[in-house]
Amino acid sequence: MVIKIIQHKQTPKELAYHFKCGCGCEFWSDSESVLAAKSLDVILFYQTQCPEYGSHVESHDEPVLREEVLTIKMYDLWRADNERKQK
Repeated sequence: MVIKIIQHKQTPKELAYHFKCGCGCEFWSDSESVLAAKSLDVILFYQTQCPEYGSHVESHDEPVLREEVLTIKMYDLWRADNERKQK
């Protein structure tokens, strides 16, 4: 018996990477501005530049789907707005 696997054309998932800089900045970066350091196909860390000071920043956190970051940020804004209205 032969099984034919059909791969539908899908858009690649957009990833987001979390960084904490030594200067105190904490930010998310998209795939376009992040470099991955690999050794034998194992990712050691991700690197990008701090948006405030331009210094190189490393992260060892696993990337997450970009849409999840946007959902979390929207929820945080909604919750802060509701807390402010209740006061």
